[in-house]
Amino acid sequence: MPEPDRRDYRHRTGYLVVGHGTRNRAGQEQVRTVFAQMQALNGPDSLRGLPAELAFLELAEPDISTAVERLHQAGVLRIIVVPVLLFTAAHAKRDIPEAVEIAASQFGMVVERHCSSLCLDSSIIALSAERFRQALLTQSDLKPDADSVESEVALALIGRGSSSEDATAAMLQFAELRSRVTACNWSSVGFIHAQRPTVDEALDGLAATGLPWLVVQPHLLFEGELVEELRREIEYRQSFSTSQKWILAETLGAGVQNGDKRLATALCKLALHTPRATSSPDSVCPRCNLAARWCHVRRPAGSAH
Repeated sequence: MPEPDRRDYRHRTGYLVVGHGTRNRAGQEQVRTVFAQMQALNGPDSLRGLPAELAFLELAEPDISTAVERLHQAGVLRIIVVPVLLFTAAHAKRDIPEAVEIAASQFGMVVERHCSSLCLDSSIIALSAERFRQALLTQSDLKPDADSVESEVALALIGRGSSSEDATAAMLQFAELRSRVTACNWSSVGFIHAQRPTVDEALDGLAATGLPWLVVQPHLLFEGELVEELRREIEYRQSFSTSQKWILAETLGAGVQNGDKRLATALCKLALHTPRATSSPDSVCPRCNLAARWCHVRRPAGSAH
């Protein structure tokens, strides 16, 4: 029996891909590029031929209501929501589900599934490690071999931050997994919002190491106001330092407009293959649950993170 045509709208299931949103034009275009890649990938892990719309939670257009209406106009009855987020915190558990439910109810549509976040996906760990190595390669005075990195480089991974303990624990676990891939002399984590160490505390810790190469790596998907703030802070600190070089690594999505499709591939796999992510405030990230314990890991005693 031939396989059903993926373009057959009798299935009536559509995909709503939701980004956080930013006023930054470059960040917006990066999200749009990833969405276009999701629709153009070859093979089974693609939204090619399936009804899909992109929306932003805030600060950019189209908003969720507009995108859901477009799916309705395309004949969609059931929606699968794909959050373009690193961790499952308030936006994934509350803000996006509530906005989608309100919009879907206006058209008699059913929300079939909320996908999990990218979280500890192996492709995200690999991308993060690659951005770190690329940041070092931009420095003509540093030979980024294993010995020099392990002896001369300090790293601060900077996350968005959340009041969610599960998302915070997942970020700490991510940093631990990353450290196994790109070992350096000293590493820490900092948070822009809601958690400690704060960004200032993390950057102060970097400077206090006395090491010559200080890498600040935003663990963020795309360009935006938060990256711009980090850039200004690093430029300010560099202006007072002659013995240490401050280096800002690029975001995870920095390569999408040069044809890097790894984010799109990871998001398509979440959309097409992963189980429903619960929106209960007491739940942990289903993506982390695949690793059985990641969301419950805390910093081990004596850890440098």
